[in-house]
Amino acid sequence: MTQKYGIKYPFTSDNEDGTYLDLNDTFAEGVKSQVLHVVFTPKGQKLRDPDFGTNLIRYIYNPSDTITFNDVKTELTTQINKYVPSVEFRDVSIYNSETEEIKKWINNHTLTDKLELRYAEKFEVLYYDSKYCMIIINGTDYYMLNGSGYSIPTDIKDKVRVLDVPLNNIDLVSHSTVDFFDCLDALECVSFTSINTKNSQNEKITRLLNEDKIKYAGKYSAPDFEMLINNQCSLVIENTMITHTPDVISRLSDVNIPVMIDYSSHERDLLGRMEWIKLYGLLCNKLDDAKEIFNAKEKMLNASFDKVNKKVAYFYISENGGIVIRKNNDYIVNMINIAGGEYIFEGNEEYDGTGQMTIQKEAFFEKVSDCDVLIYNSTINGKINTKEELISKCEVLKNTKAYREDSIYCTNSNIYLSVMSLPEIVTELNELFLNNETGEYFYKIR
Repeated sequence: MTQKYGIKYPFTSDNEDGTYLDLNDTFAEGVKSQVLHVVFTPKGQKLRDPDFGTNLIRYIYNPSDTITFNDVKTELTTQINKYVPSVEFRDVSIYNSETEEIKKWINNHTLTDKLELRYAEKFEVLYYDSKYCMIIINGTDYYMLNGSGYSIPTDIKDKVRVLDVPLNNIDLVSHSTVDFFDCLDALECVSFTSINTKNSQNEKITRLLNEDKIKYAGKYSAPDFEMLINNQCSLVIENTMITHTPDVISRLSDVNIPVMIDYSSHERDLLGRMEWIKLYGLLCNKLDDAKEIFNAKEKMLNASFDKVNKKVAYFYISENGGIVIRKNNDYIVNMINIAGGEYIFEGNEEYDGTGQMTIQKEAFFEKVSDCDVLIYNSTINGKINTKEELISKCEVLKNTKAYREDSIYCTNSNIYLSVMSLPEIVTELNELFLNNETGEYFYKIR
C-alpha cells in the first residue's frame, strides 16, 4: 500500500482505497491538514483534550487593530507549536477588509505631503490631495483629522478613527506621554487621566488634579466609562499595557471614543522616542512648537561627549532575587554609550520591544566584578539608599571594583517618565562618569 500521511482536513470520504476517511498523499499535505485541524477546531470540542484547537472565533467582533492582530498571532503560534511540532511557525500575515479598503483609497489619491520624521518609525502623518490628513500608528491603526483645514472622505469615514482637531477632553492614560504635553504647554487639552495624586511624578498634573481641572478617570484596565461618555472625551491615549485588556478598547469603540496607543517606547532610536512630540503637537494645534522643541533636543543629543573608558552595569534585583539587566539595543544602553560609557553586557538579545532580560547570577558577577560604575534601577522595586541595602539583596556585589571604589549609583523614579529629557539624562550620565557628579536623575549610594 502506498504510504499515507494522516487524515485529510477538512474531512472527506471520496476515495476508493477502502479507508473510512480520505488520507493525505504527501508529507506536505499531511502537515497542512494538521495545521488546518488545529486552527479551525474550537477549543473544548476534542474529547480528552479540551485545549486542542483555538479560540479564534472570539475575535470576530473585536476591533481590527494591532491588539487584536497580536492576540490572534499569539493564539496561532502557541497552539500550532504545541500540536504540530513538525512545523516551525515563524509568522502570520493578517488581512482585514477595512485595512484593504483604506489601502485602496490611498492608492487612488495623491500623496501631496508628509510630516518630516527623521528618526521615528512607529507612526507617520500623510497628507492626500492637499485636504486629507492621515495618521498611521504602528502600521495598522489608521486615523484621519477633521477640522483645522482638513476634511474626512465619505468613502472611508467608517473605516478610520476620526479625530476632531484641535483636540480637547483627552484622557491621558500613558504616564510617559504626559511629558510630551507638558513640554508643549498643552495640558489644557487634557481633561482626564489614569494618574492620581499618589502616583503622579509631574508637578503640573498633581496641581491640576488637586484643582479638579483634570479628573482621575480610573486605571487603564478599568476606566470610568460613564465619566468619559458624559464629559465627551475626544481621545484616549494609552500605552502598550492596554494590549492585555483589549475589551476596554472594544467598549470605548462601542461608544465612539477613539483610542490611540503610544508606541514611542518601542522606538529603537532615542530621538525616535522624542520625535513623537510632533504627533501630539499636530493633535493640539502646536506642531510648529513641537518641531522647534524637537530640533533643540536633537542638537543637544547629537553633541559629542568625551569617551571616559568606564565599564558600566545597569540592573535591578527582583523580589525573588533575579538579576534583571537591559538588552543590548535598549534605549538606556544607548544613553550610557552616547554618554561615553561602555555597557558591559554586550552581545545579549537584540531589542524586540521589551528592554530587559534576566541573567544568571554567575554570568552577572563575571561581568560586574571589574566594572567601574554600577547603576541600580529603582523604578521597579524602589530606591536603595545605602550599600548595605544593596548587599542585602545581592551579596556578591561586595566583591566588585565599583563597591570598593565607592562608585555605585541609583536612578530617581522619574527617569522613565522624562521622555523629552533624554538629552539632559545623557549629559548627567557623562558628568557622572567623568566627575562622579549627580543631579536630577541619579544619586550616589553611600
